[in-house]
Amino acid sequence: MENIKEIRTLLTEEMFTNVCKIGFVTIRSIDYGKTDINFHKVDILQLVKGEIVTKEIGTEIFKFALQDLGTEMIREIVKRSPIFYELSNQF
Repeated sequence: MENIKEIRTLLTEEMFTNVCKIGFVTIRSIDYGKTDINFHKVDILQLVKGEIVTKEIGTEIFKFALQDLGTEMIREIVKRSPIFYELSNQF
């Protein structure tokens, strides 16, 4: 059985803004080197609802949560996003 590693990341205002702008976050992994983890619309909706988004890459599980920025701040960040702007009215 392989050893599964869990890596938790709290998305700050700056990191969340960057994810909303480009649609992914770059993670450095010991096993896989530099890896881009893509976020989809369903992932963004989960984050803004306070849920944890889980992504699995090989033997590593990445868990992302959004820092409590307040609903209005989150809505403004998503509204300015070139990718996820239409989600700003769904929460």
